[in-house]
Amino acid sequence: MLSRKEIVSILLLLTALICILNAALFGNIMPLSTSYEQLAEQTINAGTAYICILYALSTWVYHSNYSEPRRQIRYVVGSHML
Repeated sequence: MLSRKEIVSILLLLTALICILNAALFGNIMPLSTSYEQLAEQTINAGTAYICILYALSTWVYHSNYSEPRRQIRYVVGSHML
């Protein structure tokens, strides 16, 4: 049976997959030179997918040390807000 953290991690991985597919779909609608809003949407989707993957994998990769992934996630979120 999966724990609550593992279920949330699987949901985050599915969210990342949806974001990547969404960015790929926006990339095939029209060329980037015609719509900078499309480029912004793709960038946001890629960033969201990256953060979701980091949060999801931290459950399995860093299961014994919880302070390290929290610090790394803070760095990533902070760098995305700049």
